[in-house]
Amino acid sequence: MPQPLSGLPLDISFGAQVLSPQRCMVGLFPDLSRAAESVVQAAESSRLRSMKRLISIRRKICYLRVNEFNDNSVNELIGNMKYFFRKAALFAAYSTICACSQGSLSKEESGIINGQGEVMRVLTVNAPEDLEVLRRPCSELTDRELRSEDFATLARKLVATVTSPEQDGVGIAGPQVGISRRVIAVQRFDKEGEPFEVYPNVRIIACRGEKVPGPEGCLSVPDCRGTVSRYRDIDISYTSLPELKDCTETVCGFTAVIFQHECDHLDGVLYTDYLD
Repeated sequence: MPQPLSGLPLDISFGAQVLSPQRCMVGLFPDLSRAAESVVQAAESSRLRSMKRLISIRRKICYLRVNEFNDNSVNELIGNMKYFFRKAALFAAYSTICACSQGSLSKEESGIINGQGEVMRVLTVNAPEDLEVLRRPCSELTDRELRSEDFATLARKLVATVTSPEQDGVGIAGPQVGISRRVIAVQRFDKEGEPFEVYPNVRIIACRGEKVPGPEGCLSVPDCRGTVSRYRDIDISYTSLPELKDCTETVCGFTAVIFQHECDHLDGVLYTDYLD
């Protein structure tokens, strides 16, 4: 049972703050409401049915008016707070586990994205530790990750890296800068202005016609070129930006070759694997 008001401790912990009972009555209500709302939004976005109880607690807290505080209402609030934060802690732990199982951006990946200048270091086959990353199949990005500041920075830096004077390429893939995610930047020679565009969660879903041999090189395989046979007419699927919709598109000509080369990177395949 909650203790009576006279038995309340002098301070009540709330996150990083320590609040007196008096300040709790006049100032804690809005903060608690916002905290509850953010957890509820996270729960709803994660579609966790087990969070319905938290939503109920949120409503109880929100409907307690500051000017109606008395011994009973404060005791009820304290009890609700304890329950709320106990469940919030469990939710945070569960969310972390779910995020890891879905291939969330790791702390290491975030460090790679934000720890370099605008032009990122391109991994090469000459370094064993780089080659290990280049051979690793990539995981897809969730909608939440695609909305993140980290992804926006990664997308911008991919284009800055491939277009830098040091590289001067026509395409680049996430693993080439140390990010094992299904994202590429490609120059669209089939569009007016030949822009560079970023494609998350891209896959080749259909190929038509005969393969045609052509010269290829790779930013990750310096000082080497070879002849590789590729399709000139393909269909791709990807997640559009910023709408985050599932899209399909037909790509032809040299641009189709670039897509095939970069999508190979996402599966841990290098163009040199096709050479005799």
